Amino acid sequence: SALVYLYYDIYVHPRNSSAVQKWTRLSLVSCSKAVDYPAYCFEGPMSTLLWPLFMAACNAVEQTDRDLATKVFVAIDKRQGTKIIAHAWAVVVEVWRRVDSVEEIGGNEVQWKDICQERDLNIVFA
Repeated sequence: SALVYLYYDIYVHPRNSSAVQKWTRLSLVSCSKAVDYPAYCFEGPMSTLLWPLFMAACNAVEQTDRDLATKVFVAIDKRQGTKIIAHAWAVVVEVWRRVDSVEEIGGNEVQWKDICQERDLNIVFA
């Protein structure tokens, strides 16, 4: 997810670029494996997955990647059930909705930070 952030936010590649999508997919697969095998995570908190999951999910454009992100969000919410996970998930869903709308009409890139600001959310990834 650090590479997703690097390519999308720092190098300003478009969300649908191959560089962003390659690392998005790999990050989501890694997050999925962490929730599929919790015994290997020593039953620790799943909230540590929130930042990599959120970064990758916000940039997921393929439905298979979005489905994987949904699966992981459901799993960590079931295990942790905190407001921050619910808020992060709501922002991801809104990013997807806006990205899909922008693609239909053309326009600017959708930024998760703008959505957080509009909703007065401060998502802390700690």
